[in-house]
Amino acid sequence: MNSSKRLPIFTALLVFAASALLAQVIPTGKLVGTITDKEGLVLLGATVTISSPSLIVPQLATTINERGYYRFVELPSGNYQVKIEMPGMKTIIWEDVILTAGRTVTLDVQMEPSTLKETVTVVGQAPIVDLQSTTTGVVFKEQLSTLPTQRTFESVYNLTPGMYDSTSLIGFFVVGPANPRHPGEELAERARRIHSDAIVVDTHLDAPMKLRQKWVDLSLRGATPHFDIPRAREGGLMAPFFAIYVPVNFAETGGAIKEAIELIDLVNQVVAGHPADLEEAASAADIRHIKKTGKMAVLMGLEGGHAIEDSLAALRVFYQLGIRYLTLTHVNTNHWADSSGAPWLPDFDPKKLQVHHGLTDFGRAVVREMNRLGMMVDISHASDETTDDVLAVSRAPVFASHSSCLALSNVPRNLSDDQIQRIAKTGGVVMINFSSEFLDQKVADAFHALYLKIRPEYEEIKKRFADNPAERDAAIDKLYEKSPVYKAPWTKVIDHIEHVIKIAGPDAVGLGTDFDGIGDPPEGLEDVSQFPKITEELLRRGYSEEVVRKVLGENFLRFFARVEEVARSLSSEPPSTARIDK
Repeated sequence: MNSSKRLPIFTALLVFAASALLAQVIPTGKLVGTITDKEGLVLLGATVTISSPSLIVPQLATTINERGYYRFVELPSGNYQVKIEMPGMKTIIWEDVILTAGRTVTLDVQMEPSTLKETVTVVGQAPIVDLQSTTTGVVFKEQLSTLPTQRTFESVYNLTPGMYDSTSLIGFFVVGPANPRHPGEELAERARRIHSDAIVVDTHLDAPMKLRQKWVDLSLRGATPHFDIPRAREGGLMAPFFAIYVPVNFAETGGAIKEAIELIDLVNQVVAGHPADLEEAASAADIRHIKKTGKMAVLMGLEGGHAIEDSLAALRVFYQLGIRYLTLTHVNTNHWADSSGAPWLPDFDPKKLQVHHGLTDFGRAVVREMNRLGMMVDISHASDETTDDVLAVSRAPVFASHSSCLALSNVPRNLSDDQIQRIAKTGGVVMINFSSEFLDQKVADAFHALYLKIRPEYEEIKKRFADNPAERDAAIDKLYEKSPVYKAPWTKVIDHIEHVIKIAGPDAVGLGTDFDGIGDPPEGLEDVSQFPKITEELLRRGYSEEVVRKVLGENFLRFFARVEEVARSLSSEPPSTARIDK
């Protein structure tokens, strides 16, 4: 977004910054930022106006000090026009400036002649000078380190929790080269460094299900559709959670515990067979330790509450076997929790799933016992009422291991903005699912039309295998395998990440791909080798290194550690003796 004017180069360097940190220290929780220029003088006497359709009247930025810094406060995230008016000079206007917490925005000014262009670059979050805590009295001074080859500065600071006096917040910027060489390569190199150093977590991988169907050595490329050790190495995946998925038909026929134990044993065999690459983990600390060894930390989550067969004793034994989260339901409502169902089935009817209207008393006991054990509570697949009950009863933060945003794709498996915000308030996280149907409304609509088309054949299969749930489900799977697959562009994943950040903050989101459990990964993010694209695109969209690391894994690790901390606080509580009423 450029504007031309007759001014010396140094007078036209402007930056407009919106920082997640700044948003956190302002009591209103809304955006705060600054506008300034290189010399800090030429904007003296200027009128700086920020406007958008969401503002009743345009906001005039106020002068912070005599050096010409201008400040804006209490702005909601959104799309803005920024206007600088200086006496006797041409007005500069930038249209469509997108502001959101955690994002730094650079405004370029095109000079005359047009070959002269200077770009202002902010590194990290908007730095802070003399930020004084009103609760501790501590003053934090800005520390600068120079990177001569890039002509940039980096601000380093450590803030303790508390309320801060925001009147001394000012923006800081440096001038980049007029024609930087290979800017794309520089971004790519930075992304590679960050991605390599980060702990990349994926909380839902269905590779065990694929290996159960056909055993293949995971050291071989293409072992499963979306996962193997070579591709995981390429993608920088550090901590995969293998889903111990027990198909719904076991809820009808019995044998769910046996199936789960055999899948756990399968995972143990996989890890034991690749000691140079894989190591079992059971805690957040284990993940951090294994990162230092260069191996991948393998963890397990149990998908489908029917797998415990209504037994808290089984729940406890599963924890001892390494299960660290339980997805309370799958597509079926079980004996103690309602499901959101399977919207991809032609006869999907959410009313039929509303059996308990949330959790039963035994369901509440399951959640409390998970809290006591330190087992994470996963509300992916749960109904809205079940999610409400979980948020009310859980003593630890809760999460969604593989769900996306209802606001961007209206399918029942996704989470509403209100649910995302309430999960975030517990200290929980929403791990974005990579199914194209969950990511893109156009794809969801196309699939819905397909489901209506195949319904007659689907109903015939159900009738033919009415007495054999396993054969029925296998035949339905084959029906879908021969049907068209619609895919979203991979950047839709980033859109969902951004949406969670916008409505719930940068601490509330992570990655839960559902790889090997979905047949419609987005174009360009087809398997675990593609994770570095996420890092690069987040940087391209202006997110700080800190926010990127959070998305990749730090948010989940913080959440996991908090669940463990709650369990330690409950260590004196005896195991639950609750039983289900049948």
